[in-house]
Amino acid sequence: MRLIAAVVVMALTATACGTDTTEVAVGDSTAPTVTATTSAVVEVSTPTESTDSAVVSTSTSVGSMSSVPVPSPPIDGWRSTGADPSAFGSVTITDAVAVGDLVIVAGCTTIGVSESEFPVWVTEDAVVWERATGPEQIGPFPVDCLTDMVATPFGIFAHGVGLVRSTDGRLWEPVEFLTVNGYPIGNVDAMFPTADRLTVLLRHGSLNESTIATLFTTTDGTNWREGPAGSASLFDNSGLGDVLAVEERLIAVGASPWGEFVPTAAVWTSADGLVWRLVTPPNGGFADAYMHAIINTGDEFVAVGGNPFDTGLMATWTSPDGVNWRRLPSPYEATDPNVAYMEAVAITRIKDTIYAAGTDFDARRPDGRRALAALWTSSDGTTWERVDLAALPGPIPFTIIDFKDESIGFWPPPFWPNQEPVQVFTTEQ
Repeated sequence: MRLIAAVVVMALTATACGTDTTEVAVGDSTAPTVTATTSAVVEVSTPTESTDSAVVSTSTSVGSMSSVPVPSPPIDGWRSTGADPSAFGSVTITDAVAVGDLVIVAGCTTIGVSESEFPVWVTEDAVVWERATGPEQIGPFPVDCLTDMVATPFGIFAHGVGLVRSTDGRLWEPVEFLTVNGYPIGNVDAMFPTADRLTVLLRHGSLNESTIATLFTTTDGTNWREGPAGSASLFDNSGLGDVLAVEERLIAVGASPWGEFVPTAAVWTSADGLVWRLVTPPNGGFADAYMHAIINTGDEFVAVGGNPFDTGLMATWTSPDGVNWRRLPSPYEATDPNVAYMEAVAITRIKDTIYAAGTDFDARRPDGRRALAALWTSSDGTTWERVDLAALPGPIPFTIIDFKDESIGFWPPPFWPNQEPVQVFTTEQ
């Protein structure tokens, strides 16, 4: 699950149990060969009410189709695939993987919209999208938001509140060992994929609004066992925002040790998804803040998030190696953190420009305009400025996946507060 500025932690009565040698069988391990995977994971959903739009679409008739929105032209170098936005409903695309000849994407229903269909889509050409079939609920919880997706040699996995698995991208089922009588034993907070292993991080409620973390791991998609308790404890009372795989290691960003209520921005690193270490200090530009998303520019790592209990401004950090981090000055805007905050929850890089997307919330605004979409830009990850959405030259591709000899990207950004149709763009790699 993604970090949320104001969140209610569910107190689940069932708890994870087991030992390092306990194994549980779950389903068939048959899966297609994974030929390409790219994770474009992004963070946080925040309740929003804005109906402002940075992108204006018109309507036309195409063949037997009527009222098909015509996407606005994207920024230079990208072109529309011609995909019908109505295929996606009211969602934002949060993650994508490429498996064989398919691209598979997951999404989250836009805040304020009631939609119960399973939020996964499949395509062979980025033009025609087929909605996958999956559970509408896991226990009492609707499966209307899947924040992360990974492809492994033994199946494709996605998570929201619970964990779901598919062998072909089109038919999905819950991973049953994570449920008791159909109810999830905890929130699936993150997935940690390596070449031959998948590890998932679960949180379940404890006393005094605290949460306890547990790691479960598999090398075949069928047999799962509990991971090291010492590593899992590093995630107690914490929340994960994003996970990046780079140079045969994993970098996870989020908030710790007090999670969403009293956050301390945090970075964890691991070589195998099982043994972790927390590399950031509890102060020095990390206290009262959280990280939602991370990107590797090739020269450095850039993380973005928020500082809601101090300045109320969008927050950024950089690191040359993923271990040593420094806080950077936030782009200044007049705000009152007692009633307002700004946060960046998604990040992308287009050529030499980095874009961060999120929310500008102010409780003093009238109903319907309290949560506004916000976009920031930087040429180096160090100096940031707010983008005037009215002057935006075109949609910015987010959740980018490499497929064959092209890249595919989606607008709007994950968890975008504006209700806008999904647009699909492509460019040569």
